[in-house]
Amino acid sequence: TRQLIMATNTAPSFTEHTAPSSGSTVGPYSISFTYIDEDEVDVTVNGVSKTKTTHYTFASATTIEFTNAGTPPNSAAIKFQRDTNIGSKKVDFQDGSVLTETDLDSSTDQLLFGLQELSDDYVKRDGSQTITGNLVFEGSTDDNNETTLAITDPTADRTITIPDRSG
Repeated sequence: TRQLIMATNTAPSFTEHTAPSSGSTVGPYSISFTYIDEDEVDVTVNGVSKTKTTHYTFASATTIEFTNAGTPPNSAAIKFQRDTNIGSKKVDFQDGSVLTETDLDSSTDQLLFGLQELSDDYVKRDGSQTITGNLVFEGSTDDNNETTLAITDPTADRTITIPDRSG
């Protein structure tokens, strides 16, 4: 018999913390993932986006500290999430140029990180998917009209089964 083994993403693209319930919540808080540029790390506190330098700073490549203006409240949910820019190439290789380890690593990291983020956002190997937020359906015409499926915060585990029929 043949066994199919599928690779799974073992390198998360995010780190979650809970601010202490008392005392200083400024940090430092660790970052458990690698990234290419500090501007590609999104920071949220209780689901609200924070701004670099206004609300937080990078104390080092692996830690973030909050400023006085951004100090999280006690017991706040803190999330650092890598959001690699894949809209353009980090490195544009040229004919006849010298290939450097830095350029090759940067180019490979951009692809790897983008795939890891996609996997963290959308792909589960066990067939399940956890979605945070609403599902928005555009329809066949990209316009200002959408259908949104919104879920209230659950108070217990629930299962909704969609029947096998049209209409």
